[in-house]
Amino acid sequence: MCKNAKNRAIYVFGHSVGAWIAQRVAVRLSQERLPLTVKSKSKSKSKPKPKPNIDLKFVGLITPTLIDIAKSEKGEKLCWWSSKIEKSVPGLSMANIAFTTSKFVSSCVPLSWQKRLITWVMGRDIKNHVVQATIKLLNRPDICHQCLRMAKEEMIRINSEFEPKDIEGFWPSKSGPQTDSETELDSSPASTTGSMNGVKIWIWFASNDHWVSPASRANLIERYTFMDNMLMEVGKGAMNMESLADVEHSFCVRKSEEFADITSKRILFFDQI
Repeated sequence: MCKNAKNRAIYVFGHSVGAWIAQRVAVRLSQERLPLTVKSKSKSKSKPKPKPNIDLKFVGLITPTLIDIAKSEKGEKLCWWSSKIEKSVPGLSMANIAFTTSKFVSSCVPLSWQKRLITWVMGRDIKNHVVQATIKLLNRPDICHQCLRMAKEEMIRINSEFEPKDIEGFWPSKSGPQTDSETELDSSPASTTGSMNGVKIWIWFASNDHWVSPASRANLIERYTFMDNMLMEVGKGAMNMESLADVEHSFCVRKSEEFADITSKRILFFDQI
């Protein structure tokens, strides 16, 4: 960034596992806002390094998979099938099956048949751009392989730890002891200290999300909705928007316009407080 440029307002968004990544991006950016102490070569005291021109203002996490993804409805199924396949045929994986299936589809199944099959599975009301995007995905064996390989890794990486070291400071801290138990929650006063202090955080959960465990979602909400700079919503949300009541995990498939609307409203809402 230019040294003399005015602080740039930065808005970070993430969807699904992208929200998990966005947490880490936001923490890194928020740390950049703080003066860094740089050791001088001389014996004099260390001097603080000037803050870079970064103004992290807003973090939006949409249908986020932040903890315990393996305990979600789809996560449990993915783990079960992955384990079953690997135990039955050593060396075989779901990623390999996806790669082979995609190669077969791309070489043997006409595009017109693919379109009919996708429309039948997803519904006749599905928009054409969704169908076309799905066809492109199905005909890329490398991407199909990567998706399943990454999905398996996510089951391990996105675990029950609320604040691992790489996002330390993202969630507001509480004074007193804390526990990771879903049934035993600390009710001590909140502390607003941390690198994310002052950054507005909006988190939206679908009412029925097959990649988010209801228990994990409830635990996050109970732990972290006490902050003035944070808003967590489920389904219709605080604005009671009926159009969001039935939004699924992949909201962009059928509700992209509605979600663009609520996202802009949330940015404006936080800009005014």
